[in-house]
Amino acid sequence: MAEARDEQSAAVQRCVEAIRHWIAKGDILPGQPIAQEETAQRLGVSKIPVREALSVLAAEGVLRYARRSGYVVARLEKSEIEQIYRMRRVLEAEVVRGLKPASEEVLTRLRTILAASREACAADDAVLLGDLNTQFHFEIFGLSDDTLIVAEIRRLWHRSAFFGSLNMFGQERRERTITDHEEIIAALAAGDMNLVSALHLNHRQGTIDDLGKYAFFLQSGALWTGAASAPPRQQGDDR
Repeated sequence: MAEARDEQSAAVQRCVEAIRHWIAKGDILPGQPIAQEETAQRLGVSKIPVREALSVLAAEGVLRYARRSGYVVARLEKSEIEQIYRMRRVLEAEVVRGLKPASEEVLTRLRTILAASREACAADDAVLLGDLNTQFHFEIFGLSDDTLIVAEIRRLWHRSAFFGSLNMFGQERRERTITDHEEIIAALAAGDMNLVSALHLNHRQGTIDDLGKYAFFLQSGALWTGAASAPPRQQGDDR
């Protein structure tokens, strides 16, 4: 019985992570529905873990439920996205101020992520770089004992994943991310936690400033109507 529950829980988590990844990649745009049957087939599971995964993502605010369309990717107005990033800046700054010193094991993992990020940047793989960026920051947040705050940061991070991934499609932003991460690792290795905090604050503010690049799309609705490189419509989508 316990083994069956563990398998079901693992299937739900796999569905959650897969759908998050598709949203971050832009495979499913804000306002587009999630086709449950197709998703189940694509992931090789029944519709039960897919339904549970959709419920989890709706609770996080990543999805919303529409009576006629079912679960759809949540649309966020520019002001809402700005609020999410402002909340992230405040909460992340609080966490980073209280970080414990990084062990050699943590520094090794961060350097491994950085090396993979350089390769992704050279390969022009914005999606992989976005995933590695997430790994990098939550490796650092793992140095904090403020687990509830980190959990809230993760929820906000998931809600803004699609817009965060947009940044990684710009070469200048990708290169700046690599440079910022190099400086943060150096500060952690030196044990200069005040510098780590200052570098992280500057790094996050840069992301907030970059949101202005997408103001036109957010205000015009181009992202919502699919004008911004929308993926092919999923078979079985209920429009």
